Order: sequence, then C-alpha cells, then structure tokens
Amino acid sequence: MQLYFRHLRPEGVLALHLSNHHPDLVCAAEALARDARKYAVPIENEPVEEEEIFGARRVPVSSTPLGDPGILEAAKAPAARQGLRIWTDDYSNLFTVFK
Repeated sequence: MQLYFRHLRPEGVLALHLSNHHPDLVCAAEALARDARKYAVPIENEPVEEEEIFGARRVPVSSTPLGDPGILEAAKAPAARQGLRIWTDDYSNLFTVFK
C-alpha cells in the first residue's frame, strides 16, 4: 500500500476492487489501510439479477477522510477481524480471510 501511495497525489484515492465469492479481502484491505494511517471506506452493492448486474465489493483508500455524500451513503462499516495479522510482501494467509 505504501508503494501505491508514493505514486498518488496527496489527495489521490487508491481504488481496490475486491469482489470474490470465497475470500473476504475487505478485512485485510481495511487492516492494511489502518496500519498505513489511511482511511478505508468499504462499499458493496447487491446483485440485481433481472438487470444482469453482479454484486461487487470496492474499497477506496485515501490519506484524508472521504467526505463525498455518495460514497458515504454507499459505504458500510468494515467487518473487523480479531487477530488478523497485517499482510506484507513477506506474509499473507488466505485461510484467515475465507468467509
């Protein structure tokens, strides 16, 4: 995450698309953002089958709180996982994020 933010402007937003059926990567992304002293706002939309819209999970991450009313309206509180170790280049564990 630090590498991405080195390449963003101070007001830039890192947009993570984390849609998966089995691993819940939102909790890992939120933990990484918190560890980097960034703000993460998980956004999830439900699928709409009759319109052929799939559900999606996105997490915009920024250096400043995201105050856009549209983002805040779509956001939901991140699901904290007790004991989730921060992922690094040297460590990640998919078993800890399976639903």
